[in-house]
Amino acid sequence: MTSEMKPAIAVTNAQAEPHLPANPKQLESADKRRRSRWIILRDVLYDSWYGEVAAIIFSLACFCAIAIVLRVYDRKPIPSLPRGVTLNAIISVLATGSKSALLFSVASNISQWKWIWYRQQKLRKLADLQVFEDASRGPLGAAQLLFDTTRTSLGLIGASIVLLALAYDPFVQQLLTYPVQEVYTPSNFTWTRQAQIYPATGPPGGADSGLQQSLSLSLQSALWSNSTTPYQRTPVCASTNCTWTVFPSLGFCSKCADDSSTATVSNCSLTVDSFKNPPNGSWPGDIGPDANKTCHVDFASGLKAPIQLSLEEQITETAEWRVFAPAYIVSDLWHYDPVIMGPEENTFSGDYDTVYAPNKTILGIRDPLMVVADTTFKVKNSKMEVAQATMCTFDLCLREYDMSVANGVASISTSKITYGTKFNISFAYHGGSVVPAQLASDGYSCWAGGKDPAQVAELDVLSLVNASSGLATEKGRKEFVFCYDAFMGGGLQSLPTVLSPYITGNGTTYESVCGNECMEGPGPASPLTDGVMIPDIDSSDATARVHSMGLATFMENVAESLTKLVLDLDGNKIIGNSGSQVAFVHVRWLWLIMPGILELTGLVLLVLTIQSSKKRDAPLWKSSIFPLLFHGLESGSGVADEKIGRMQDVAEIMKKFEETHPHLLKGDFLTQSVHPDGAQTAEIMPSGRTNLRFKSCETPYRPKFICLKPQCRRLFKPFFDPDHFEYRIDRYEWSFRPRPDVDPAVKAAKWMSGSRFSEDDRRKIRELGERCYHFRQGHAVEPLSEEDIAWLKERDPEAWWTPLIRIGDDHQKRCPSCAGKGVRVGSNFQVPGRKNTKAWKEFEKMVDEGVDMQAEFEFCPSNEMWEEMAKEAERVRSKGR
Repeated sequence: MTSEMKPAIAVTNAQAEPHLPANPKQLESADKRRRSRWIILRDVLYDSWYGEVAAIIFSLACFCAIAIVLRVYDRKPIPSLPRGVTLNAIISVLATGSKSALLFSVASNISQWKWIWYRQQKLRKLADLQVFEDASRGPLGAAQLLFDTTRTSLGLIGASIVLLALAYDPFVQQLLTYPVQEVYTPSNFTWTRQAQIYPATGPPGGADSGLQQSLSLSLQSALWSNSTTPYQRTPVCASTNCTWTVFPSLGFCSKCADDSSTATVSNCSLTVDSFKNPPNGSWPGDIGPDANKTCHVDFASGLKAPIQLSLEEQITETAEWRVFAPAYIVSDLWHYDPVIMGPEENTFSGDYDTVYAPNKTILGIRDPLMVVADTTFKVKNSKMEVAQATMCTFDLCLREYDMSVANGVASISTSKITYGTKFNISFAYHGGSVVPAQLASDGYSCWAGGKDPAQVAELDVLSLVNASSGLATEKGRKEFVFCYDAFMGGGLQSLPTVLSPYITGNGTTYESVCGNECMEGPGPASPLTDGVMIPDIDSSDATARVHSMGLATFMENVAESLTKLVLDLDGNKIIGNSGSQVAFVHVRWLWLIMPGILELTGLVLLVLTIQSSKKRDAPLWKSSIFPLLFHGLESGSGVADEKIGRMQDVAEIMKKFEETHPHLLKGDFLTQSVHPDGAQTAEIMPSGRTNLRFKSCETPYRPKFICLKPQCRRLFKPFFDPDHFEYRIDRYEWSFRPRPDVDPAVKAAKWMSGSRFSEDDRRKIRELGERCYHFRQGHAVEPLSEEDIAWLKERDPEAWWTPLIRIGDDHQKRCPSCAGKGVRVGSNFQVPGRKNTKAWKEFEKMVDEGVDMQAEFEFCPSNEMWEEMAKEAERVRSKGR
């Protein structure tokens, strides 16, 4: 069996070899380098403020990042971030980082303030140490420090920050809201029409596709419609809410004014006698069977409207003469005709010749297409007078539309109306060159929207209008400039022709009647009744409709109807913005004030803590527990290492700590030194101690001694007076000194130890303390003089400690009865009676043989025994219940 196992073992070893490091020394060296770098970094963080400064900078950076992110996305739609990350998540992460770094710095500051607190001149309670520690760990401890009025320091600022930091996250969560707003974006499905030129022809298709038919249909609609609602634009909106930017569009505009106070009728008599021709002729010989005469209405603009009156003989049972006069007239006072324009002209650069219409401005409009008047008459003193007169102009115009749709209801308003300039151009080619010429058979009538003659003079017409066809170029359309053949019967001059039947006519009545008596002299026999004339017969239904609805209303209908026609015939699409409900980011900046105050306060606290530590020469221990653990810890030689107590750097203490690796033992809470490599390091034992069992279980107690002299043979203990002395007891030594509350000198020394000594004083205290210590241990050093001892006791309360029981041979104390040497024994030693000579002889023999009497009579259970004892004790307690 043994021979069979060997190959298996060999194979196993061979397989394991590749897993072994090729060069263990290199790996060990690399590990040491990594460990060394970490130790250097750790030492820098522990023994400086770099960590706290970096933390507060990181906290401020996160806070600034929060502000920047909020500023970038404020009042903007909710962003779509990669992998579904939300804006709240980003703010939450930054806020967590900012708060955590802030509290790290603040906790370190509070911890440092406990050392500053003890460096101040006053004596401090040891309980204050726990208060500061609790304050650095959380809100409950911070509240305890904050509301404890007996402790006033800048650590209270840190406690306030710790408490207020509870509201850090809630405040940050209140920063963002997401209100829903209407957002408008361009959409091809949201549009309306814009007219840029006046069309030369009507819509294609049908038996008659001419423009005049389209105009006639539009005028019929305007005449018989009761409102302008049918002519309103109908924008196309892709949603319930849409908007358009303000845009101009070609259309027609009317402008009306009441001329009743300025229009006059000159000497228009309604009597039969007024029809004599000549006036002094005979009656009725100088009057024909159907006599007529014409009067005029004179308007303030200089325009005139003719009034046609007639005298007719009516043959009834008796012969009568009746004067027929219009009760009202609707007149075409003036209209634009480019063919018969006056001679006023303005020659341009030589490429073309421009001729303007007569400079006639009516109601603020230069050279309107038409001027129409509706005049109602009245009779006064047998003469016709103006009862009411309305004058309207009609012309092309540019309308700027402000258009929107809200909840499906369109809102259309005209923000601005501008009129243009009419002009004629002709192109004549002679010898291959372009020369000026008057309007001829190849001329065009043009209109420039929104421009006065001076602006028209600056136009490059050849870039706006095609010279051969007269059609507007793309640039011309955008600038609302177009032309048409003035001699082809189309274009603007066709408007008056189509509109004339609707705006010329009257309502006739007869106002004067003369019977047979007229044969003998002028009549009538009685005067005419004064008042507004009432028509009996209308010249047409259209005229009656215009007069009844009002000329201003009719002309407005005409303008709206023709504007809609132009949009239908030459409608360029204007794309609008369609509205949709979008959630926006809204930042409530006021909620950022409190976190910002905490950040600034944390920065100020750090600066003040650094300054105060330097000012009071406080050791930079911050939250480290090592100074407390090392206080009173014994060195490997079994004596107190006073050098540890004077260490100013945590790194130095940690280095010492790593050399010993202290840990707490189960049950007795004592410190045991363990070598870093894991092997137990044997302590240097006191002289006379041979058994090492005492190390793991001995606890401080009042030592026991026995006197072996036959005349004594007794047990004795050291003197113990806790009312006047305080004691320091450990395994090997029992020291005492006067209580500070009893001895004023010790109290003064403790107060002085909290003062800030100079460097020379600190050095002298350290040197004298070491000499005193070594002298007491019996080392070969020069003893202190009385002056040195007095000087040291004034400044160092440690100098007042006097060893009562020391290690080594000194543990044999003097018997109070015979002054002989005593032998220390363990706590379980039972004293036999004085007459028990056999027992005392045995003890003398043990001492002579070098038996450790303390360890021999000390009960020291093992871990297993301790666990069994604990179980038994629990069983007994349970049974007792």
